[in-house]
Amino acid sequence: MYEAARQKYEHVFSLHLSGEMSGTVRAAQQAAEGLEGVEVYDTRTVTAAITMLTERLRSRLETGCSVFDVRAYIEHFTEHSTLLIHAATLEYLRRGGRIGRASSLVGGVFDIKPLISKTEGTLQAYAKVRGQKKAFAAMERYIEETTQPGDEVYFALIDAVNDQEPPLIRELIERLRPKAHFVCYGKVGAVVGTHIGPGTAAFAMIAE
Repeated sequence: MYEAARQKYEHVFSLHLSGEMSGTVRAAQQAAEGLEGVEVYDTRTVTAAITMLTERLRSRLETGCSVFDVRAYIEHFTEHSTLLIHAATLEYLRRGGRIGRASSLVGGVFDIKPLISKTEGTLQAYAKVRGQKKAFAAMERYIEETTQPGDEVYFALIDAVNDQEPPLIRELIERLRPKAHFVCYGKVGAVVGTHIGPGTAAFAMIAE
């Protein structure tokens, strides 16, 4: 694939989900060894957050930028992009061994739903909340912790069989950050969806 791409393009930037979650990037690095003009990157994130990265790069390439500018932006995105996931249930995390059965039963009884953030290439618990109102209050806190009011923010919305929450999340982001720009809307892939479950909603952001 890389050889075919190089016949058509001067340079190839190969962007992959976090190496902490998948071995794909390591396989790609091995495939690219010895090929000039092919650069493989661990984006340290997952799902449609990577789509947002490619779209932001595409916009830069359309207006004209150097290979060095592309590299610098990928590094900036890798270090500073954020991702917050609102899971609808603890059950799929239990099935995947991420939490114990007792915790999932308590969560089900009390309608406790986790908020999970991307942290250094892994997904870590950010908060456990009861009900949508508290979930959105936690999302607001997360946005305020990770961006500033005057930031030029670009964001993506993501869901797994949940088309109700993303429009509300968009309203929240645009209310808190007047310079926010919507980039794309993605669906959670099958592998990530297996671990997080249906009913999930998420958003990714990058301040530029």
